[in-house]
Amino acid sequence: MKFKLYLSNLTGGLIPVLIVLKAGIAILYLGDLASSAILLRTTTLPWATREILELFVGLCLLSAPVIIYFQYRRLGLESRDLNERYLQASSSVTLFVNREFDLWGLTPSERIVASYVLKGLSNSEIAALNGTKVGTIKAQCNALFRKSGTKNKSQFNSYFFEFLIVEQATDEV
Repeated sequence: MKFKLYLSNLTGGLIPVLIVLKAGIAILYLGDLASSAILLRTTTLPWATREILELFVGLCLLSAPVIIYFQYRRLGLESRDLNERYLQASSSVTLFVNREFDLWGLTPSERIVASYVLKGLSNSEIAALNGTKVGTIKAQCNALFRKSGTKNKSQFNSYFFEFLIVEQATDEV
């Protein structure tokens, strides 16, 4: 596995070199064809030079799929790693939020409202989603703030945001 990652990182460094090499060969190759087509010169490239040029063109053409394959594999591995890390972080935050909701003794409807508050929805948006009146949502929010020891939506969200900052700081140490 480490060899594959090393090889894909190595091929990643070769990409700029191959781009310059391919561009240079393409310019030489097309320049030779154009000069022959419009009769700019009377002599063509010697066969040995032409064969070396065509050999480089062929090698460059063959290198592209190999490099693309290794880059594709590397991106796939990175994508899986990022997805796993996202799922772990999401799971950790969900566990923390649910644990706090349990400690505060939130009712099922208060949990739903609290989740919407964490998502940043307004009282009217929450009421529309729950099919209730704005006054009901205000009352549930007041109960939520009282139980959580916060005074408003900003403090409530900050309580959980602070957890994320502390988690980030401890992960970096």
